[in-house]
Amino acid sequence: MIQVAQLTDTHLFAEPDGALYGINTRASLQAVLSHMQANLPALDMLLVTGDLVHDETELGYSALRKLIDSLGVPAYYLPGNHDDPAMMQAILPNTPQQGITLVERGNWLVALLDSSVHGRVDGELADDIMEKLTACLNDNHRKHVLIALHHHVIDIHSAWLDALKLRNSAQFLELLKDYPNVKAVLNGHIHQELDQHSNGMRFLGTPATCFQFKARQLTARIDNLPAGYRHIVLQDDGGVDTRVCYVG
Repeated sequence: MIQVAQLTDTHLFAEPDGALYGINTRASLQAVLSHMQANLPALDMLLVTGDLVHDETELGYSALRKLIDSLGVPAYYLPGNHDDPAMMQAILPNTPQQGITLVERGNWLVALLDSSVHGRVDGELADDIMEKLTACLNDNHRKHVLIALHHHVIDIHSAWLDALKLRNSAQFLELLKDYPNVKAVLNGHIHQELDQHSNGMRFLGTPATCFQFKARQLTARIDNLPAGYRHIVLQDDGGVDTRVCYVG
C-alpha cells in the first residue's frame, strides 16, 4: 500500500501577500499543508501537478520548495501553463528533465508527464514524451501504473475549460488502450473535482489549493468551495482508493 497526496494549482507569487480572486494563495497553501499533516501522517509521496507559481518567479518557486520540504515527504513536481519549466528544474527537485519522471514504489509505477506548452493555456504531450511513455509501459507491463499530468484528458462539460484540455488527448487515449495495467490518470488544471471512468480507465481531477471553478459552465465562474487536495491509496492489488479533502 502506497499513500499519496496530490497538491495542484498553488498559484504562488513572489510576494507572500499575492492573491487571486481575493484568495491569498500562499496562506491557502499553508492551510492545506497543515490540514494534510494533521490528517495524513504516513504519506509516501506528494505529487504537485502544475500551475505552481502564477508570476513565474524564482522567489515564488523557492517559497514553494521551502513549504513542501518542511513536510519531509518526497515530492515530485510538474509544470502547468502558468509555470517556467527551466526555472522549476533549477529550483525544485524531481521536476521532469526530459518531459517525464518515473517513480517506482513496490509493484507500482508513477509516471509524471509534462503537458505544458510554452505560451499556451491548453496542453500537449510531445511526440518524444509519448514515445518514452510507450517504452516505459512496455518495460513495466507487470506493474500497476498511475499517470499524472497537469491538463485534463477527457471532457468535463465546461465549454471554456474543455477548450483548454490536452490537445492530443485522442492520441494519448489510443496509446493507453493497449495497457490495462494503467489504473488511473490524474490531472490538475480544472480547479474542481473529477472522478470518472472512460475507455475502461479512471480519470481523477483535483481541486486547487486556492480557489475553485464552478463545474459545468460555459464561461469561467468562481465557486464558493474552499481549498482542497486529494488523498490516494495505491493498493497492492492495483486498486485505487481516493478522496478529496477540503480545507475551510
